[in-house]
Amino acid sequence: MKRRIIAILVLLASNCFVFAEDYTWNNSAGGTFGDANNWTPQGVPGLDGGDIVRFTLPAAYTVTFDNYFSNDALYVDGSNVTMDLGGYNYSLDYLSEYDRSVNIGQYDRAGLTINNGNVYSREVSIGQYSDSAGSLTLSGTNVSWTTMYDENWHGIWLGEDGDANLAILDNAKFYHGHGLSAFGSESNVQIDVNGINSYWYVDGQFDMSVSGGTTVNITNGGFMEIGKLTMALYPNSSAEINITGQSHQTELQVRNSWENFSLGQSGKAEISVYSSKILNYGTMTIAENTGSTGLLDIHEGSWVDCANSVAVGGTLEKAGGTGQINIIDDNPEDSTGVNFTPTWLQGQYVKVWPNGTIAMDAGVIEAEYNEGVANSIILQGGTLKGNGVIWAHVENNGGVVEPLDNGTNKVLELEYNYSQDAMATLKIAIGGIEPVSQYSHLRVTHPAYGQVSLDGILDVELVDGYVPNYYDVFYIIAAQHVTGTFSNAVSKYVFKDGSFDIFYDNNSINSVILTHYSTELSCPKFPRADFNKDCKVNMIDFAVFAEEWLTCNLSPNCN
Repeated sequence: MKRRIIAILVLLASNCFVFAEDYTWNNSAGGTFGDANNWTPQGVPGLDGGDIVRFTLPAAYTVTFDNYFSNDALYVDGSNVTMDLGGYNYSLDYLSEYDRSVNIGQYDRAGLTINNGNVYSREVSIGQYSDSAGSLTLSGTNVSWTTMYDENWHGIWLGEDGDANLAILDNAKFYHGHGLSAFGSESNVQIDVNGINSYWYVDGQFDMSVSGGTTVNITNGGFMEIGKLTMALYPNSSAEINITGQSHQTELQVRNSWENFSLGQSGKAEISVYSSKILNYGTMTIAENTGSTGLLDIHEGSWVDCANSVAVGGTLEKAGGTGQINIIDDNPEDSTGVNFTPTWLQGQYVKVWPNGTIAMDAGVIEAEYNEGVANSIILQGGTLKGNGVIWAHVENNGGVVEPLDNGTNKVLELEYNYSQDAMATLKIAIGGIEPVSQYSHLRVTHPAYGQVSLDGILDVELVDGYVPNYYDVFYIIAAQHVTGTFSNAVSKYVFKDGSFDIFYDNNSINSVILTHYSTELSCPKFPRADFNKDCKVNMIDFAVFAEEWLTCNLSPNCN
């Protein structure tokens, strides 16, 4: 009896194997999926379960569905096929450790467009082998594709060794468990998510540009939601995301709070945001490893919001590549503005390493985790420059703070406290006597905070051919209270263009002042402004500087 049962099972398995056939589409004019005459061998694939379907005709055509169908696998190679599902579902459930249930452009150029229905599949590959190119387009309100077919949590491979295009348009939806793009070093991938409610969802990790190049455009209200995103994994890889819309309708959301969003792991990665939004619940690293580059451009009308810590030019623990965040208010006259909100959770921070830069062209950085309390921006040798408003404590540890603007607002305003250690630098550019518009300065004047602690270096540059007069006054730091002094400017600042007297005044909001400019460096206690061109003392100034004159004696340049 036992042998008979085994024999029956073998026979049933053999029959199932026989019925799982390969069907190839033979009608270049298109037609109905369920018409047996459109297939070789003649028949309807999937009627008795399984079967593999292939579209290989070198033509563009439409295949319409008049029923639900389920196949093992779908191959589109050399064809450009539009599938009008007619409101039905189409399932592809081939399960193998090494094979895909859908392969678009395995060896050749191929395209697949899905209209009016839902596709359920396991693993999907687009552009599998070298010199191949595959394209998948999902278009329309009633269109979706999901690879989260079962508990095995399947994904998509975009440009394994060839090129790939993925387009999610006009309210279509694409859901998958994981994925990668541009695995091969020569692979190029383009992804478009275009239109309000067009939705690309990755439940787990997506490796964008493993070795090749990827460009992602999220536009006109499109939405990308992802668990964990790593961009430009290996050296020479490149990944670019452009997020463009209006009123924050277009969005990239990186969801997992326990994961890191890496913008440039070892290659080159860029994100540009225009009137749109990024919401990141985990940490963010920009230019993670040595040799990488990472760039985040936040333009007018945009909002970038990070819950946890952000590192620029490295990880949270160590320095890495060259990273930069640019906050760009393209039209300062417009009230829309631009907002970067890092570290909204208590105890988080922004760390900027030596090859890291935060550059502001107006706009706002907010690192408050509650009303009236904020996290810190830590310059660990990095640079903070530009003009705008920062709601954070700024700790300058061996870095550079440089208020500047090419236009008429040269003020960097800090709403909490500022500290500068012995290795740090404050850079000031002076191109005229008018504050704000002609010379740069640091403003730390919030009534509840406004504390400035100074050490390190003051670096002043005269720009635009400007030469100060002796009695010109420049308020380079405005603060509620200042402690310490610059180590190279305790009472006088001497530089390549001359010297200034420097005053630290805690009785005034204008706390650090440069004045008494001179180009005479030979007698630092008696500036050349007190001599006329014949090296005689200007009598009008003599009484004021008599004590200095006696101390300094005669200038070595005067006979």
